Amino acid sequence: MLSRKTQLNVSLAAKESTYDSAAALDELINVNIGSIPQENVQVINDQDLTGGKEEATDQEVFAQSVSLDVGINRVKPTPLLWVGAYGLGAVAQAAASGATKIYQYACTPVDNDGSTNSFTFEFWLDTSLKYKYTGGMINSFSLSVQQGANRFVSLNTNIIASGTRAAAGSAQTEHAETQLNAASAGAYLLIESGDPPADNINALTGTIETAGNRSQNLAPGAPDIAANGATAHDIASRLRSATWDFSNNIAPDDNYRIGGGKVLSDNNRGGRTQTLTLELDHADDDFTALLKGQYTCAFQMIVQGALVDAAHYEGFNLIFPQIKLQSVQVTDSGGNLVDRLVYQVLEDSGSTHKSVYFDVFADSTDRTAIMA
Repeated sequence: MLSRKTQLNVSLAAKESTYDSAAALDELINVNIGSIPQENVQVINDQDLTGGKEEATDQEVFAQSVSLDVGINRVKPTPLLWVGAYGLGAVAQAAASGATKIYQYACTPVDNDGSTNSFTFEFWLDTSLKYKYTGGMINSFSLSVQQGANRFVSLNTNIIASGTRAAAGSAQTEHAETQLNAASAGAYLLIESGDPPADNINALTGTIETAGNRSQNLAPGAPDIAANGATAHDIASRLRSATWDFSNNIAPDDNYRIGGGKVLSDNNRGGRTQTLTLELDHADDDFTALLKGQYTCAFQMIVQGALVDAAHYEGFNLIFPQIKLQSVQVTDSGGNLVDRLVYQVLEDSGSTHKSVYFDVFADSTDRTAIMA
């Protein structure tokens, strides 16, 4: 069997109405070779009991689930939309201002909700060996981009599913779109002013909490973040890599319920956590002072993909309204000094802003509502 012939079909438009109940599939997601579901079957024998033989005399299955690590080295908008919507928990969609085909799919984290929306997926090892899995949940993902000739955006995702398996149906088709390349991108860092720092990051102008006030055409030179008249620092020319790590911290043991059978029967998640890691060419910035002073910052990254209609592009706009440095390392990379900055993503205590805004811009042709 050729591993290149495997395929992953998912339910993007329709979420499961109740956990572990099959939803209609509508998208083919092309993933890296080697992204294969693993069925986690837990067995127990009687070797820990007295009165038996020297060796085990019986064994049985007592629990099962499924895990799938998905890697996409050159991601397109639809996989970002799938992971963003189901991972963060909420998505709102509307045509980008002035566009006819391009929609802005605004993905944001849900507040104070201990569950996560679930989806159905099918995995085909070949045309005769294919299975449908229900109760799929986005446990975690990592979105990253790095400098170099290969500046394609990459996505790695961990999925946990209930363990329920059924026969697969018909193959889906991939949405027509292009791979996202950060050759056309912008990156901005806003640092609050003053010593000690003034609490002015919350005064972000442009009211970015409203989706329509955020970038509509993904212009790399037009950041959305600014505060109290201060402009964001354009760091794209110094940026070596940017990585967003997000986790719902799903613990399978929390979802094996009494009376729920051998599979996961609930969709609880732990409290979400996320970090932003930036690597920059070292200049005269004293990031250690910013770490010690716990200056609040904001970060935005725009990746502009293919032009679709009316000066509107595929791609994404990622904004963190409030972040603070967790650690700073100055390292050597091929004879050059590099600052490795790990930021804690913060939730706004005043509830004005979400902790993250992840706007995916994609062609809406033949696409219905997302996660409905």
